[in-house]
Amino acid sequence: MSVRDISRQYRRMGIKISHMGIYKWIAHYSKLGSEYVDKIVPRVGDWIRADEAFIRIAGKMNYLFSTMDDETRFWLIGEMADTKFQHQADKLLVSTVNMTQKTPRAFITDGLPAYAKSAKKVFGKETYHAFNVGINSKRTGRKIHPTNNVMERLNGEIRDREKVFRGLKKKDTPIIEGMRL
Repeated sequence: MSVRDISRQYRRMGIKISHMGIYKWIAHYSKLGSEYVDKIVPRVGDWIRADEAFIRIAGKMNYLFSTMDDETRFWLIGEMADTKFQHQADKLLVSTVNMTQKTPRAFITDGLPAYAKSAKKVFGKETYHAFNVGINSKRTGRKIHPTNNVMERLNGEIRDREKVFRGLKKKDTPIIEGMRL
């Protein structure tokens, strides 16, 4: 539901509030919520997933790089970038380690080269990096390779929400942070 739809819904109930009032409410409570959530050290498992999703901002394509805990499906960090292939994932992974206060045993990503370089640099050699995983599981003998379905589902949720807004207007919008909460 867009902020204008929410405003119309309130108007039907006899409450007058503009769409900007709704947006400011989202901005205010997203900031409060993220300040609270950022102080909490999440109890995460040993596997971390990372992926990128394209998002329209002011009519231009941008990318939201994000990490997620595999066990709890908690969205850890989201970072905006202008391009996909020139993005350095170091900052994203360092922020993930700082937030979780531990290095993952396994790191699952798609085939983007930035993840491989940054994973070695930030996580070290002890972390297993399952890269080039897609939506379909590949079976070799008895081993089942991990898929990135969980992360792709999060990306789908983000795209569905962004579609309602017909693209976002600015990079540092509180809407993204509100989705994270």
